[in-house]
Amino acid sequence: MIDFNFSGRPDGIGNRIEQIIMLEGVCTKKNIHGNYVWNNIYSNRSYNILFSAKSMKISKAPIEGLPYKWDENPEDQLFFSEFLDQEDILKAAKHINPRFNVYFNSTEKPIGIHIRGTDRIGSDHHHFMRDYKELNAYISKTIGRINLLKPKYVYVCSENEQYRNIFIKNLDKNIKIINPICDVSIPSEYRDFFALSKCQSIIMCSKFSSFSITASLIGNVPVISYVYDKKVLNRYKALFEYDLNFNNVKIRNYITDPAKSKKLLFKKYINKLKVSVYSIYKILLNTNRQ
Repeated sequence: MIDFNFSGRPDGIGNRIEQIIMLEGVCTKKNIHGNYVWNNIYSNRSYNILFSAKSMKISKAPIEGLPYKWDENPEDQLFFSEFLDQEDILKAAKHINPRFNVYFNSTEKPIGIHIRGTDRIGSDHHHFMRDYKELNAYISKTIGRINLLKPKYVYVCSENEQYRNIFIKNLDKNIKIINPICDVSIPSEYRDFFALSKCQSIIMCSKFSSFSITASLIGNVPVISYVYDKKVLNRYKALFEYDLNFNNVKIRNYITDPAKSKKLLFKKYINKLKVSVYSIYKILLNTNRQ
């Protein structure tokens, strides 16, 4: 029997599944069931429902006749975090299961690396990176960390294929990069999310990513963070491990700020144009003299 509707966040996969995990935990403790309304109101964040939970039904529409519960401010996770401890959340996260097969064909689980950068740079929001220099610091530190550890297998994912390719290119050649076995019809965000949850640990190669953290909850595995944020720790109660020392990190400019790249291209174009105009001027001047 379903007891209530809940209007879900219209955001990314990580934020939505975070909400469902927390609701799952609350429902388990209260012995109730809910209907999570999957909101696809934004075209750029519209997803099919490709997973299930135990105490929360996930559907595209509310169930008529049922009241809405706990959705006065869907973005506020404090209620859930205060009500649940880490054990509650990790237990609830195990109830989230994909409706498709995804696995690694390897003798041991890989270390998962999630590079998040494209839409997380240049904002005053406390979860955003200041600039591309900060992103390069996280990428440089992760490459150094992996090349030092030399794990047998590594899985790398990112919303930006260029970032992923650059990262892999700079890893020790003896480290094997593996990809999950998954049907090609499954959207990449779902494939990457549940593949990360099957890694032995996840390195969050960014200042913050609910995608990385929530995947770690599903797998009940450690998530390595380069930034200590008490609010994030209290909100998710994930198995955080912190690596905060950047003193010996040689920061390389792996990723160039697109805005700066455009300026450089424009400058080169103007310089070439100046040379061309000057060359034409000299030709015309010599012609007149003759």
